[in-house]
Amino acid sequence: MRGPTPSSKRKRRQEPTSTCKKRVIRQKEEAAAEASKAAATAQYNLGLAHLDKGDLDAAISAYKRAADFDPVHADAHFELGHALGEIHFKMGRELESDDVDAAVTAYRRALGFHPKNADAHFRLGYVLSAKKGDLAAAETSYRRATVPAEGGAPDADAVAKALVRLGRKSIDAGRHEKARAWYADAAGLAPGLATAHFGLGYVLGEKLGRLEDCIAAYRKAIELDPEYADAHLNLGVALKAQGDLAGAVASYRRAVELDPKYVLAHHNLGVALQAQGDLAGAVASSRRALELEPEYTVAHLKLGAALKAQGDLAGAVASYRRAVELDPKYVLAHHNLGVALQAQGDLAGAVTSYRRALDLNPEHAVARNNLGIALRAQGDLPGAEAAYRRALEAQPDHADALGKLGDLLRERGGAARLREAEDLLRRAVALDPGNTNNAHNLGSVLAQKGDLEEAERIYRKVLEAQPDDADTLGALGALLRERGGEAR
Repeated sequence: MRGPTPSSKRKRRQEPTSTCKKRVIRQKEEAAAEASKAAATAQYNLGLAHLDKGDLDAAISAYKRAADFDPVHADAHFELGHALGEIHFKMGRELESDDVDAAVTAYRRALGFHPKNADAHFRLGYVLSAKKGDLAAAETSYRRATVPAEGGAPDADAVAKALVRLGRKSIDAGRHEKARAWYADAAGLAPGLATAHFGLGYVLGEKLGRLEDCIAAYRKAIELDPEYADAHLNLGVALKAQGDLAGAVASYRRAVELDPKYVLAHHNLGVALQAQGDLAGAVASSRRALELEPEYTVAHLKLGAALKAQGDLAGAVASYRRAVELDPKYVLAHHNLGVALQAQGDLAGAVTSYRRALDLNPEHAVARNNLGIALRAQGDLPGAEAAYRRALEAQPDHADALGKLGDLLRERGGAARLREAEDLLRRAVALDPGNTNNAHNLGSVLAQKGDLEEAERIYRKVLEAQPDDADTLGALGALLRERGGEAR
């Protein structure tokens, strides 16, 4: 068989010019794409190198060039977003103290690039709560900070500390139950964080009145941090409120052992010691507080009270005078100064101090009552009566004012006054059955009115409580002689 002759070969079909050009273009594009990918990879690697050195600006520039070379380079875009997020995060940290709004914007932009950045959520929450007072928005950020982030969970202690701060802010805002929840969450997130238990104790005791739970929380804080002076102090406050003076004294003593310059601990120790009857210890503690803080007004007041209880009226007057010098609007200091001056026999000075206290607080029933006592001692019976009546307007169940007004009306005499005196003294005795003075005066009113049988019964009841009461013995004897009997 013959093969094909040269003349019989089929002619090769020529490729169209346009197709050829397209192939060449495609080849060039592929080559360019490969070159771009290579360049993108090089820029990406350069960005990583800059990032390792901590040069975020250079890293971002490299990542941007990588993305320009290869728009679909996923790693380059990811790292660019991450780096931009870091830039905004760092920018936020730098702006926190100078431009709070800009810091918030920066953190939010950082989260736009990296939504699971726990640190950014944490810092945003901090700025929102501590700097702007936006507790609701801060809560959202802090909650998101507790969600495990890419690469692991956030620092539980750091988030718990943020919740503690949010608890403090909630207390400042008067949201006490919310504060309790924050502190409880913080303690749950970081059980070893003493400040979380301390904050929980504070809000439970001081704001919610849950003393047992409060004490337990403070004890837990101390268990975690035995040298936590504030926790020892606050535990003392809670124990004193519970009536455990010995426990309170022990806690205050521990606080001053841990911090010998802790003014409030010395002061509170003095108050607790006075409540225990240890006046010398109370004076010493108050003086120590004042050595550390000479203008501590309340300490001057408490020192005055301890000195007065010791019988040192001059010292008490000096302390009260110093308190009103430091705080001319300190109502209780003016009042207590009046009491001390009256005990010294300075009735005019006492009246002046009581009136000053009442200028500052017209509804101070105790000061009104004591003003009445001083005015009566001065012989100003109408002034005393007016003061007692004003005290009862401010506090209708003030037993001493009821008794004092009743006795004054008895002294002033007259049928109408005696009737009112009887009513007032009966109310006083009902409110304070242990006050034998009021009972004696009620007996006197009844005797003046001619109700000798009931007067005798009341006198005898007074003598059951105070067998050696000379005034009542004398009154009963006179009454029995009038009735033709004898004292028994």
